[in-house]
Amino acid sequence: EEAATTTRQAGEAEEPVAPGGTEETPAVEDTAANDAEASPATADASEDPSGAEGAAAVPDDESTDEVDELLAVGENLAGMTLADVESEADVHEDPQKAPVKTPDVFDRMGYGSSEDGDGGERTAADVESDDDDDRDLVAPLVAAIRRADSGEEPLSPSSIGAKAWALSYEISGFVGTLDAPPGVDATIDKLPVFIRNAVDALPTLARALALAPEPVNTQRKILVPAAGAHRVAVVEIIASLLEIGIAGVDAAVAATEVVPGKLALVPAVAAMLFTHAQGSPLLCVATRVVCTALQSPTEALWAPLLAGGWAAAAAAAGVTPAVEPADDGNLQTRVARAAGAAVELKPGSRKCNVGFVLITATTMRDLEGDEDPPHLALREALENDAGWQAFAAEGGALERLDLERSGGLCGPKPSRGISLMDMAGGGGGVGMTSQELLQVLQSLSAQR
Repeated sequence: EEAATTTRQAGEAEEPVAPGGTEETPAVEDTAANDAEASPATADASEDPSGAEGAAAVPDDESTDEVDELLAVGENLAGMTLADVESEADVHEDPQKAPVKTPDVFDRMGYGSSEDGDGGERTAADVESDDDDDRDLVAPLVAAIRRADSGEEPLSPSSIGAKAWALSYEISGFVGTLDAPPGVDATIDKLPVFIRNAVDALPTLARALALAPEPVNTQRKILVPAAGAHRVAVVEIIASLLEIGIAGVDAAVAATEVVPGKLALVPAVAAMLFTHAQGSPLLCVATRVVCTALQSPTEALWAPLLAGGWAAAAAAAGVTPAVEPADDGNLQTRVARAAGAAVELKPGSRKCNVGFVLITATTMRDLEGDEDPPHLALREALENDAGWQAFAAEGGALERLDLERSGGLCGPKPSRGISLMDMAGGGGGVGMTSQELLQVLQSLSAQR
């Protein structure tokens, strides 16, 4: 009883407690003297035995020591910064050797690693901030292509690809802001500066297609041509320019040549559609270029595809590996041959480019019925081609492949979020760019 009386008297001598049971802390001026006295004041406060309102107890020495330790830990944590935590972790962390990096399938195919971000990702080292509207995305790309083309520097597909993808990203972003095609009356001088610069640089960009990486061996010891991130990204630029839908841009692309007088740009891209059968990112964007060019009212853009000789010219320029003489035909002949051979094989054993060739064939079949003047030459060429007519006729290879692709399976037909045609831009929009497809494939490869 005497101890309790003494405790109550000590509690009455303390400063009054604010409503709610919380002590009011008077404002203290931030001075060096106050900082020096902060620790003793905290220690005195930790010895305060007062608890909840109306109850009091005298803690023993062990409880007081535990409270002091907890308060000290709290003070240390409250005063620590993120830099302190990181430095503390660095001190106690055991140094580890960097793991040995082995090349994955994307290294071997020339796309860049799926782990180090060289597969076309827009990193701070390659692309300036998007907030800087004055940046020049074309000049560094043009300079890098010229150095590699002249032999001044060895070819670096990932380095050139990163610069090219940065430019294609901006162009496709502009295309995405268009509510409707600009129309036939639109002119190039109304486009943003970076797009006009890209159009002016088309002759140099086309030379990137001739900068082929070394072929690679697959796990089955089959030698296949490597696409290269730089060529995929440059073809992406071409596709985005064509998707603007301005006659002046289409005419500029039509006039661009990979090899002057021998190989135009669009036929060079079309040639890769048949030879690089294992590279889905390249096939995706090459199909967009070919199909967009076919639908253009600019006849000079697609007319060279209806003649033969561009497959051999692409091989001579280094764009594709060598082709057999029988494969050096026009577009309709090559499409019919590739799809006709695939229809005899079971699904799963066909080449990866068959689906994209089928998209091209479907586009050509639709345009065959177009009676508008811009496509009369295309219509006449297809109607007079016996091989194409047999391929596109009722019960032909095109119809059979179409039924396989769109027909129902056992049970209810599954719902697909995005079709192959949508991915390649055949469903009325871009769908998925080659960069996005490549990043998806790299992500899947990294998870294996």
